[in-house]
Amino acid sequence: PHEFRTSLSGILGYSNIISSYARRDTLGTNEINEVCEMAREINDEGKRLHRLTENFLLYSQIQAMMASRNDDEFKPTSVLESPSEIIKDIVVDFSSRSPRANDLVTDVDNAPIGLAFYHFYKIIYELLDNAIKFSGAGRSVEITARSGADTYQICIKDTGYGMSKEQIKNISAYNQYDRSLHEQQGTGLGLFIAKLLTELNGGRFAIESAPNRGTTIILDFPITIGSGQ
Repeated sequence: PHEFRTSLSGILGYSNIISSYARRDTLGTNEINEVCEMAREINDEGKRLHRLTENFLLYSQIQAMMASRNDDEFKPTSVLESPSEIIKDIVVDFSSRSPRANDLVTDVDNAPIGLAFYHFYKIIYELLDNAIKFSGAGRSVEITARSGADTYQICIKDTGYGMSKEQIKNISAYNQYDRSLHEQQGTGLGLFIAKLLTELNGGRFAIESAPNRGTTIILDFPITIGSGQ
């Protein structure tokens, strides 16, 4: 609830100020600049609220599927031919709206994997968002992807706070560690959703981390022979 209120408060507050400006006959350059900045803030908070809603709905869908023991929806029905291009697109997206573009280091190969586009995109997006969030400015976030004999391995390495063995063991929905210490935003759903989606799609999800030594997320997806190959 706190995360929803935070976004809604920003949207309502800025839009209320803009409405008061709209009642004026003329606006000076400073006011116009302020309106443009507030519009950007409204857009950012709207995107944040949209992502929160998506995560809640996706997690509810996964819970319902697991409760009914019907995992047909997560059985690969198509081949993702170019996962490396999706990774690069996500990195470009983060770089375009972040002052930390130089902190992102990408070195990815390609291989076909059996995974829905949306699930793969969601996994990488949430993990990269966490890596950036928990690594301070000027600290690198590395993404590598390598094709092996039968698996496609992706590693997302940050230089953030790190996690203890107990924290890794107890990853779950809505679970945030040391929130008061690090003052991070979010619900704690992203990491858990990425883990569930990886495993439900036949992949392996592993975490290597230690306090104050950063975190490396390791994903292994079976390589699939695509149509025409």
